[in-house]
Amino acid sequence: MALGFKFYPQDWWNSDTYYDELPEFRYIYLELIFKLYNEDNRWKVTQSRLLRLTGINVSDEVFNRLKSKFSVDEYGVWSSESIDKRIKSMRASAENGKKGGRPKKPRNNLDQNLGYEQVKPKHNLPLEIETKIETKIESKHNKNFDSLFDQFWDKYSKKVGAAKVKAKWIKMSEQDKRKALDAVDQYVKSTPELKYRKNPLTWLNGKHWEDESVSVTKDNWKVGLDPRTIKLMSS
Repeated sequence: MALGFKFYPQDWWNSDTYYDELPEFRYIYLELIFKLYNEDNRWKVTQSRLLRLTGINVSDEVFNRLKSKFSVDEYGVWSSESIDKRIKSMRASAENGKKGGRPKKPRNNLDQNLGYEQVKPKHNLPLEIETKIETKIESKHNKNFDSLFDQFWDKYSKKVGAAKVKAKWIKMSEQDKRKALDAVDQYVKSTPELKYRKNPLTWLNGKHWEDESVSVTKDNWKVGLDPRTIKLMSS
C-alpha cells in the first residue's frame, strides 16, 4: 500500500542534523529518509547503493556517521524507529478512513456498555516538537545574549540605565556586539574617571566603538564633545 507522509521543513531546519552537518551530508540523509519511507522502513544500505541513490561517492567516515543515526540489523538492513511509528500511524488512519473515520467517543455509560471504545485525543506531535525546538533555540539565544551583555556591562563599569542599555543591546547586530566588546576595554582605559566616561547607552547609540581611542581627563574634557573633536582641538 502506497503511503504519503508529512514533512515539516521547520522541524528539519531546526534539527541537530541540519545545524551540525554539511550540506552534502544533509542531502544524503534526507534521501535516505525518503527511501526508507518508500521501502516500508527496511532497506539494505551500502556505499554503492548510496552512490546509485544520490550520485555521490560516500566516504567511510560519512557512511559511518549516517549509520549511527539509524538502526541496523545483522543483515545490514537499515530502519528508523520514528519512521516506523509514522508509518503505523498513517496505516491506522487509512484503515479508519475505509471504515468511515475514527471511532466516535462514547456519549455516556450506555455507549460503553454497548461496546464502543473510547478514543483518547491525539496530541499534535509536530506542533509539540516545533514548540520544544523553538524553546531550545530561544534558551540558547538568551544564554548567549546574557553572556555577551554581562561581559560588556562588567567591563564598562558605569552601571547607568541598565534596562535601556539591554533593550539597545538586543537590537544590535551580532557583529556590532562583538566590535563593542573588543573596543570597550580600550575606551574604559582611556576614561579612568567615571564622570568623564559616557553613559553606556550613549556610547552604544553613537557607535563609539568605532572612535579612535583618546584619553579623556579633566584637562581636556569638553562638555558635549566626543574624543575625536577633543583630539582635533588639542592638535
